[in-house]
Amino acid sequence: MKLDIVTAGENAIAPNYMIEGMLGLWREAGHDILIRPLGRMSRTPDLIIAHVDRTFVDEALMARERAAAPVVNGAVTDISKRTISAARVSQDDDYTGAVMVKSNLNFHGAAERRARALHIRAADSLWRLIKSVLPSGWTRESLHYRYPIYDRKADMPAWIWNDQNYVVERFLPERDGEFYVTRSWVFFGDRDHVRLSRSYSPIVKSQSTVSHEQLDAAPPELVEMRRKLGFDYGKFDYVEHEGRAVLLDANKTPTMTGRTPRHMDLLSHFAGGLAEFAPKQRADEAAS
Repeated sequence: MKLDIVTAGENAIAPNYMIEGMLGLWREAGHDILIRPLGRMSRTPDLIIAHVDRTFVDEALMARERAAAPVVNGAVTDISKRTISAARVSQDDDYTGAVMVKSNLNFHGAAERRARALHIRAADSLWRLIKSVLPSGWTRESLHYRYPIYDRKADMPAWIWNDQNYVVERFLPERDGEFYVTRSWVFFGDRDHVRLSRSYSPIVKSQSTVSHEQLDAAPPELVEMRRKLGFDYGKFDYVEHEGRAVLLDANKTPTMTGRTPRHMDLLSHFAGGLAEFAPKQRADEAAS
């Protein structure tokens, strides 16, 4: 196939992304791969994979891509917490339990900040210097790259409710004895991998994980959420609460930094999912 990988503006895929590990496998299989910015077409591909590491994607540009060829993740243009969260609470509802504050943008908007113009970056550098000598309560810096947990809504700073950069969710930890647990479902087409991670910290991240366990399958609620959000490729983080899966985060550009034999086995497994998206006429040709 002629396969275009479209990005937020880059002409290469950084090695920390999972898809970068699949590109070599696809090239070995004979696919003609072009990496280019979203909307900047130079040929008519057989298939397009949207790998735009931004919370919001320009719908007009994505529509242009969809008009040219089938697009993997072509329907996913908004992964903000306000769109994907199933646990949001409001200032006026009757929820009285513990809450967690999150950034509305994916990964605290880190990709968006990297994309800013140089003069904006210079201004940010000055602002960071100023903030370093001010109390955190003055600058709201206490929430930057953190997920603060409060026993109840009334304990939160009141300004959070009026700041569109943040969302407030019910804090719904899953426990396994002394450990906190999160589950991750990574998928590409019909290929997937489900894993449970344990940590002593209520914020279960890779650096705080103490053990992993592979699970058999994603729960039906997550399968339906994937269909509803239009994901062909991505990673869903979730917990099980009162017998049901609760989606915590949806990522359409998952990372995989390792390239050990175990990682390569997983990448080979996922790379085989490309066949599901092959144009029908090619499948018919192969069958004949």
